[in-house]
Amino acid sequence: MDQKIKEVNLDLNAQIKGLKTTMEVNKIHLRTIQEQVLDQETRLPKRSQTSAATQDIPAWASLKSIEATVMHRRDLSNRYVPAGTSAQYPNQRP
Repeated sequence: MDQKIKEVNLDLNAQIKGLKTTMEVNKIHLRTIQEQVLDQETRLPKRSQTSAATQDIPAWASLKSIEATVMHRRDLSNRYVPAGTSAQYPNQRP
């Protein structure tokens, strides 16, 4: 009876060691695959930003329109500031 228990324990220990080894090998393979993917990403040319922007013309046009409006308002606020006032605080006098 004791002999059978020892054999079962040895068998189970061998299986556990085998599973641990398999897990370690899988981890190494995973790391290798991750490194290969990273290498590919660094070697592949990045997608050009201009092609991405031209694919979404309405958003690009809206952005440019908002930018132009902001610049125009800044220009107007800087151009028509009454003498003796600040552009940030037009109602405040020094």
